[in-house]
Amino acid sequence: MNKKNILLAAAALAVAASAYYSYTTFVGPITIIERRDPIFSIFLNNKQKNFEESTDWYEVKIKYPEQNTPAAEYIFKQWNDFANENKLKTYKSRKEASKELGLDETGEQKYSFNADYKLVEGGTLFGTSTLSYIFSVYIYTGGAHGSNYLLAYTVDEFGKVYSAEDVLPTDKLANINTYVEKEIQKQRQELVKDPEISKDDIWVKEGTAPTRDNYNVVWPKGNNVVVSFGQYQVGSYAEGMFQVEVPKDLLK
Repeated sequence: MNKKNILLAAAALAVAASAYYSYTTFVGPITIIERRDPIFSIFLNNKQKNFEESTDWYEVKIKYPEQNTPAAEYIFKQWNDFANENKLKTYKSRKEASKELGLDETGEQKYSFNADYKLVEGGTLFGTSTLSYIFSVYIYTGGAHGSNYLLAYTVDEFGKVYSAEDVLPTDKLANINTYVEKEIQKQRQELVKDPEISKDDIWVKEGTAPTRDNYNVVWPKGNNVVVSFGQYQVGSYAEGMFQVEVPKDLLK
């Protein structure tokens, strides 16, 4: 091979090496790195919107996240289900509703659906950062008092929504059942200041039994998982709702 050919071959190799370096450095990695959903970062700004609607016989007040449309749609679905179940939008006035539904004519308090929320940041329990919208809902449909309950909507940085089964699989419930039961009993004793509350309380045992229905409101907090128990689930109405934070070591 003459000198000219050697120089041409060397130049071709140099160009190829340069092209390969440029591709692997500036182009190649972009095609294999899974980038974070850019919307996830703005969720933490927690910009809150308000929705209110009122007639002379029902009212609704909902606070919802401006940035996360699916989370907002989630809580509005709860409102629409409630409204449809109680036929709230069917009648124009309380008088008409009273006549058709047999409502108490003397009752002054309106049917209500009120919802607020807070944000809870998860750790990397699932190998990705999560953010949970914990909606606190109050409803009133007559009687001495209304009812409160919580709803959890969890999303990760890539936009995936996590169900209760994703956050706390059913096959893990037997692992945490004893821990949760003891924690609930401890909280009840501290709340009512009565050390004689039975540790064999059937109310608590049934409410914390390892079934999916008992563990349907859950969300990540740090690298642990919070379980929420609704009114009457493990205690009286006066005792309210209970929460237990389950350490990640029990979730293995």
